[in-house]
Amino acid sequence: LVSVLGDMAGHHATCKGADGFPSGFKKGLKLDGTLHLNANTRQNVSLVVKSIEARGFVRATLTSPSMTLELSGMFNPDEQQVALRFREPHKIAPGPLTVTCTMIGKVLPFRSGLVYMGEMRGVCGEKMAFDQLGYQNFVLFNSQAVGTPDASAMPRGNATPVVLALMGGIAFTAAAAAIAFILYKQRVSG
Repeated sequence: LVSVLGDMAGHHATCKGADGFPSGFKKGLKLDGTLHLNANTRQNVSLVVKSIEARGFVRATLTSPSMTLELSGMFNPDEQQVALRFREPHKIAPGPLTVTCTMIGKVLPFRSGLVYMGEMRGVCGEKMAFDQLGYQNFVLFNSQAVGTPDASAMPRGNATPVVLALMGGIAFTAAAAAIAFILYKQRVSG
């Protein structure tokens, strides 16, 4: 649904470069954010893209005040999705935890920058163990994404066709349900 709405608003065509990568998704890209580990604990994290190969292989470093992880994975240009994982699980000394961190999410244009949002799973450090919850949502963005929007980088389009398409679908569904209900009532009573 998000992709369809993006296409209808003219957004999808403007977010990818000729190679399939979003504009700005390149070596050296730094994305920052805050993970909400529980109601009282937050962890500032940064993800720096170390390398990107033409066939979609990505290497990145995830850092926080308490740890640094080297991650690798793949970029799927059709879904604009990056799946990163810790290369080899290892024990965190002296505890029983084994690092098995994975990050899966979409890379999307936002204002004049990029946003990487999705889920973290597994154990990403002593203070970042998501086994109890199963996963942790994350949103990381580069500094241009929080500043004043650059008008030339904003997608062009009109939201009116999107709204009309949604309203038409809802109206059609409601009309079909009403007709089905009337026919059912006639059949039951007659």
